[in-house]
Amino acid sequence: MASGEYELRVAMDRATSMRRKRELLHRYNMAVMHASPAMEVIKSFRERSEKEPTQNWGREFVERVRSFMPVVGAAGDRLAHLCLFAGAEEIFYFLLGSEFCDAFGASAAMADDLTPWESRMNFEREGDVGLYTGMTCLHIAIIQGNNRLTHTLLDKFPELALRGLEGVAFKPCRWIKRGEAETWRGWRSLLRGRWGHSNIQVNLMSSFDLGNTTMSLAVCRGDQVLCERVAAAMPDVTLDDMARQQDCAGNTILHKVVQFRKHDVLRWLLTVVSDRRCWEMENNEGLTPLTLAAILGFNDVLHSMLTTSLYCRSINLDFASHVDICCDRLVMSGRGGQGKQPINLLDCSVLAGVENYQGNLLVQEFVKENWRKYGVKAYLKLVLLPFLLVTILAHVLFALRAHEVQRNWLNAWANNCTANVTYRLECARESYSETYGRLSWTKNFSSLSAVDKLGAAVFVYELLATGICSFWCFAFFYLALLTYMRNNLKFCLRSLDWRSSFIVVFPAFLGLGCGVTFLAAFISRLCERETLELDFLRSSAVLLGSLAVFLMVPFRYLGRIVLVVCDVCLDALAPCLTLFLLSALAFSLASFALSVNLFESSVPYSEIVYTLFYVSLGYFDVLGKSSLIAETRTRWIGIILAILFIFLNCLIFLALLVSFMFKAFSNQEQQAQARHSYVQAQILLSLGQHMTLPAKEKLRKIHRIPRAAMGLGMSHNEVIY
Repeated sequence: MASGEYELRVAMDRATSMRRKRELLHRYNMAVMHASPAMEVIKSFRERSEKEPTQNWGREFVERVRSFMPVVGAAGDRLAHLCLFAGAEEIFYFLLGSEFCDAFGASAAMADDLTPWESRMNFEREGDVGLYTGMTCLHIAIIQGNNRLTHTLLDKFPELALRGLEGVAFKPCRWIKRGEAETWRGWRSLLRGRWGHSNIQVNLMSSFDLGNTTMSLAVCRGDQVLCERVAAAMPDVTLDDMARQQDCAGNTILHKVVQFRKHDVLRWLLTVVSDRRCWEMENNEGLTPLTLAAILGFNDVLHSMLTTSLYCRSINLDFASHVDICCDRLVMSGRGGQGKQPINLLDCSVLAGVENYQGNLLVQEFVKENWRKYGVKAYLKLVLLPFLLVTILAHVLFALRAHEVQRNWLNAWANNCTANVTYRLECARESYSETYGRLSWTKNFSSLSAVDKLGAAVFVYELLATGICSFWCFAFFYLALLTYMRNNLKFCLRSLDWRSSFIVVFPAFLGLGCGVTFLAAFISRLCERETLELDFLRSSAVLLGSLAVFLMVPFRYLGRIVLVVCDVCLDALAPCLTLFLLSALAFSLASFALSVNLFESSVPYSEIVYTLFYVSLGYFDVLGKSSLIAETRTRWIGIILAILFIFLNCLIFLALLVSFMFKAFSNQEQQAQARHSYVQAQILLSLGQHMTLPAKEKLRKIHRIPRAAMGLGMSHNEVIY
């Protein structure tokens, strides 16, 4: 074997990868095993053991191999391992029941096969400690699919499956998860360091060859009975604990059963492994068992997993979770290796070769079933219900404000029906005209005084804030819903029935009608040519006309058209939404500066409504129930801005509260002073009934008493208490 060893050293020096070196070493070790004197003896007795009884060859075989029993081969192999490698099962059973059982090595594990070579060649170890490290006869029997021998070894040596947990004999030292150096893993990765290797103990059971355990080998065989027998040999270890054990590649038994496409074992594991966290464990490539099935294109395995109660229990958050199962998103490199974009499960199926949605029955059934079961309820609970509550509260507050200004409930309600803009304009005009009567749009802006310029700026701000708030009121929840469907547009187009199409299309026409109503009301109020009642009738006509057109078109085809148009528009809307968030932040800052005790006759109820809208925006964005913008960076900008909105509007609300309290306190003080003056005047009047008019006037001026209180009549500028 000297020439073979020399050829191995030359080939391994030329090998560029550790994998190639391992393959060469594996071939050499197998050649050494089969060429060893002990293997020659075993092969010579193998045919006799199959044909003749043990009495004819047993004693002779023991005498021939007695000298080899304590000897360990270069790869840590013993007679027991050689018997299994040679396929001499009867010889193995004979020695297992003989007096040489302990020296036979049936319960021994193979040692590190790389150690003898380290002094003669350079090895770049990748966390592994050899091909056969920790390999026992139980591992070999499972690999060969020998159920009879496996059950025998488990009965006679149950510690072969338990020894790793007991801390005895072989198990990997410390595996290196290479993916940890490239991705963030929460606060734990921050503590370990982003660019440092995270050496962690990922395998606790007896294993060999990159961390394969007896259970992982049984799972790869696809024999459910064998898996149950291996699990029964470890009564102190639950299947959830076994499912958490990872090899050096980060794969668990759940990854293995998906990778080797073993349906029977998969169905069994779905029933016995109840811990959800086991199914969400990622390997070194960031793949969970579910995403691994999707990226490999195993639709049958994917369907088996998604149709179980284990996953259906978690598919109740929103429509996005039906298509992008919670926490199971892949990240693929962008164009040119720069940037990364998220890819959901169904996109993985498309990349794996399922290009036609019509032929992908899995996707059709999955989208339809889960949308009917959970999608409608989640949509109503997370999107439509908060929107309606905020809208109703906004209408009530605006109606109170309009009634305060106009003293007419009919006009106030008509204003509420015109897209939340007409009454805002009316309130602004009435309030600001009381304080700034000199405001005129016909004058040149540069010729106005500083006070008039400030009033004009506030009025323009009210117009802009009204338009944005009104549009966002109707468009916000709809954009959130469409963003859920964006990455899955191909699949949603053909899966929409008339009910789901109604939910998709109705908000589109509602928003369109409200947008047209807002534009018409804005123009009419700016021109001051129509009344509030006509605005109300026009807005109702626009909405009814939109609904009539909507009802005339089949829901399904109209839903496809709406989704296609929105898919094209959302790319252009992403920067627009960012600009909107920035502009809304500027409006909030301006509102905070202009609303604190600036206009005594104007109470800015609108800021309370802005607070409600921005809090609802933060509710969806911060909690992750809607991603209004597809890009991760831009979405984080939106989340930060939403938090700023909430904080800023809380300050505005506190400022308004302080302003209201101060105003109420000042009113009480004025009323008390007026009462005191009135009582004082009555006393003086009773004392000076016979005083002359000049004396009364002099007394009134000294005590600053109103003329009416002294019975002198009132002047043109005085106000009676």
